[in-house]
Amino acid sequence: GRFKTYVEIVRVATGDLVFRTGEFLVVLDDPLSTVLATYVLKPTIPAAGYYTFELFCESEFMDDQLIEILPAK
Repeated sequence: GRFKTYVEIVRVATGDLVFRTGEFLVVLDDPLSTVLATYVLKPTIPAAGYYTFELFCESEFMDDQLIEILPAK
């Protein structure tokens, strides 16, 4: 099938939504297959800290990844 996906970046300390991609179409020919999807992220990160990068498919949460952003040196 064809599915609309997007990624949100959320600041863990505040729960604030920092960035959201546009919607990207992912096509799955086989429901048991794995598809590699690449998203271009150009957010402005407001501060060092922890952020979750959250994947949504058809507006349903699928998975997330916790990322630590370190202060600039």
